[in-house]
Amino acid sequence: MTINESLKTIRQIKGLTQEDVAKQLGVTRQTISSYESNRTQPDLETLKHLAKIYDVELNDILYGKSKMQIKRRVIKIVAVITAANLMACNLLQSIIFWVLDTYFVVETGVVTESTRPIIDTRFALLDIRGIIERYSLFSFIVCCIILLILLVILERPVSIVTKLKYLAILVIGSAVTILPWTFFDNIYGFYDYSITAISNLIFAFIMIINQPGSLQVSINNCGA
Repeated sequence: MTINESLKTIRQIKGLTQEDVAKQLGVTRQTISSYESNRTQPDLETLKHLAKIYDVELNDILYGKSKMQIKRRVIKIVAVITAANLMACNLLQSIIFWVLDTYFVVETGVVTESTRPIIDTRFALLDIRGIIERYSLFSFIVCCIILLILLVILERPVSIVTKLKYLAILVIGSAVTILPWTFFDNIYGFYDYSITAISNLIFAFIMIINQPGSLQVSINNCGA
């Protein structure tokens, strides 16, 4: 992490605006913005003053290794893994449903020797889909619990806006990995495709909205 990135990250963690820091440092807001955007480099004395304002060690700014920054990186990684795991499981289940109804369609009627292999394959794929579904539910719950534990130990409480941003990422990602497949399936419907994802999203909504700690997950950094 560069010095300008450290300055911006630590300021955000401390809940200060650029104007707040500028007033305490005795400079303009544009000067702080210039430091954080790497247009100019603060000298050593200025860095010492900034470290005092942020109540951190000078090395935390120089090397980006403060406990706060490490926690923030870990939370960002866990948040990304949680979302990616959900999307991957949604996609795999959707593909299995689509493959079943595209390549292994069985007409109603008596089971014959010619249809038995297709039926056996359908059951095998449905078993695989069941395993993925159980894994999705379990792993998502575990990831959410780990994420929320990490969030509780952060210094500042989370805003409802940041919570909703992360939930929006989960909802949009789920829709992208599920909805397109339902348009080409004449057997399984939206409910069959989305029930696991909906269960996970409801759990995430309840846990995150009611979470008492912080959700400074760097969601903004994910889009940066």
